[in-house]
Amino acid sequence: MRMRVIIPQFSLNCIELILIFRYLIGLMAMKWKEKVNLAKVPESPGVYIFKGQRGEALYVGKAKNLKERFRYYFGKPEDPRIRRCVERAVDVEFIVTNDEIEALILEANLIKQYQPRYNIRLKDSKAYPYIMVTMSEPFPRVAVVRRPKFESGNLYFGPYPNVSSLRKTLRMIRRLFPIRSCKYRLPSVRKIKPCLEYYIGKCIGPCTGDVSPEEYKNLVKGVLSFLQGRTDELERQLEAEMLEAAKKLEFERAAALRDQLFAIKQTKSATRRALTGAARDFVAVACAEKYAYGIVLFYRDDKIVDKAGFMLDVPRGWSESDVLNAFIEQFYSTYPVTAEEIVSSPLPSDADSLAEMVMKRTGKSIKFREPSPYEENIYAIAINNASRLLAEEIERLGIEEEVVDPALIDLMNELGLRSPPMRIEAVDVSHLFGEAVVGSVVVFVNGKPRKSEYRRYRIKSVEGIDDFRAIREVVYRRLKRLMDEDKPLPDLMLIDGGKVQLEFAMDAADELGVEDVHFAALAKRFEELHLPDDRIVALPYRSKALRLLQRIRDEAHRFAIKYHRNIRDKSKFTSILDFIPGLGRSKRNALLKYFGSIEAIINADVNDLQKVPGIGPKLAQKIYEHLHGEV
Repeated sequence: MRMRVIIPQFSLNCIELILIFRYLIGLMAMKWKEKVNLAKVPESPGVYIFKGQRGEALYVGKAKNLKERFRYYFGKPEDPRIRRCVERAVDVEFIVTNDEIEALILEANLIKQYQPRYNIRLKDSKAYPYIMVTMSEPFPRVAVVRRPKFESGNLYFGPYPNVSSLRKTLRMIRRLFPIRSCKYRLPSVRKIKPCLEYYIGKCIGPCTGDVSPEEYKNLVKGVLSFLQGRTDELERQLEAEMLEAAKKLEFERAAALRDQLFAIKQTKSATRRALTGAARDFVAVACAEKYAYGIVLFYRDDKIVDKAGFMLDVPRGWSESDVLNAFIEQFYSTYPVTAEEIVSSPLPSDADSLAEMVMKRTGKSIKFREPSPYEENIYAIAINNASRLLAEEIERLGIEEEVVDPALIDLMNELGLRSPPMRIEAVDVSHLFGEAVVGSVVVFVNGKPRKSEYRRYRIKSVEGIDDFRAIREVVYRRLKRLMDEDKPLPDLMLIDGGKVQLEFAMDAADELGVEDVHFAALAKRFEELHLPDDRIVALPYRSKALRLLQRIRDEAHRFAIKYHRNIRDKSKFTSILDFIPGLGRSKRNALLKYFGSIEAIINADVNDLQKVPGIGPKLAQKIYEHLHGEV
């Protein structure tokens, strides 16, 4: 006897499958809470790793007090990006550390190792070359490496995102300092025949045995001073050595030092800035929807001597300040630190811990601070370069739809923003003498309309003519909905109007606690842009930024008027047909669907009206008589 197995057939649509999938994910996400006993979580500093269904790291974080942090996670975190991560995690792992500084270093290393989905991740950082000075050797040499080993005792300078800049620096070093580049182990027990570089004067020749360790050490000091940008100190040192050699009648050596000193002075930038002081790094980021670019400008001897830049993968929901904070943490916990001050706006949230971490790693004392008024122009250079390089990298990676619109870069510069406003939402209201008051929101992403995200609103809290409160209601409802649904907030919210409309819109954002959205109002009369703190910006008449804002505002106006007219037509249609006995809602809808407008219904005769499903001869006659005043 053969058993017959009957498998039931299910027919599920896509929405049902998605709901089932989300339900199963929700069940699995509860597992980590079942595994963690909050009472046993240590009250000490440490690092935690949320893991996904396949054991992959979703998020790596640090905490001063692990128990307090997980008490927060057992609730419902307010931060949307944290809430998404916690909901998807199925397991969690703790690593206890001695102090917060160790936790910071470990967090940076684990992020680099696991590349978690919900952390900011540096892209292709290992590909950037460094200049290495092999201080672990008795006679150090200069070389180029792409995978630095910071624990080796050697010194690394970089990274150099621009390889041509690295080659130029190397050529300059070898022209100014006859330091060796060979891989011989020195000092050697056997005699080594000098290479060509010795004979053409590009190497002092420590392999010959004629160079004392002290003399070579002074040469290496010069290389280090040059790479650190301390050319003033280097000039003083060479000048003193030149005079000393002349006193000793070592004219050949004095002449060589003179030529070296002259060459170094020639390499100095012709344009000197007015700033003086400590060696500084200026750190800034530019953000798009899925990517960001972090940049560090190395400022030494009153000039920018180099830069380091990194493409960043950005999880959904991270604000610009979150990205800047994460970039600073990862860069200064991983790469060499040669600055005395780190300048950024805003400051990293754990600046003191980062300074202690750098001290522990390198023995170097640093200070984090915001740019002074005299440094705003330097910081603007950092921001502009980050925005430009972000656009170039996105284009290079082949993500054509996310190449930053040039108008957005112009707008960023005009408004003093730290990154291009990739997502702009515009608000407008429309009514006729206070009747049928409606509002609209249009969405532009990277300078292009995204009509699927347009929204329209029937104003509920306003009666009569009150554009200000109508705008406030639209802004409040829009931002609240985005926050409730964990959707991205706009980078810039554009209001149709002037100073007062702007104040009412910002009041709605303040009530919701929204801080990461920039606001501006575009007045029609003079096309002036009203900004917070009573600032007014008159954009150049032919500027790309102004044209883009006008296009966005006009689109919001068009969308609001269209909805307002629809409401008025419906209201007019309903008021006329409401007085016709025997004509219910379904038949009114059938008439509108068949004829398309109120004007067409009025112009129809009795025979035309009878063609509508559900409308008989008697009802058609009654409708005709009511519409033409024959009753």
